[in-house]
Amino acid sequence: NVMNVDITDQVWSTIIAGDNWTHIVLAYDSLGTDADATTIPMTIHDFVVTPNGGDITAVIAALGIFQAA
Repeated sequence: NVMNVDITDQVWSTIIAGDNWTHIVLAYDSLGTDADATTIPMTIHDFVVTPNGGDITAVIAALGIFQAA
């Protein structure tokens, strides 16, 4: 039994130019507090981007972001 897990494309608006982005971490916030201490990392993906002051979009493939088995 395998299930493809999908999410909508992620967009970050007006990101200040400078630091390079190298990864996206998909995490679960079981308490809904949006606090790092209660967020559980689930997957990490390479995502190399250099912000230029505009929007950044992570396009998620049609097959989903990961498989749960």
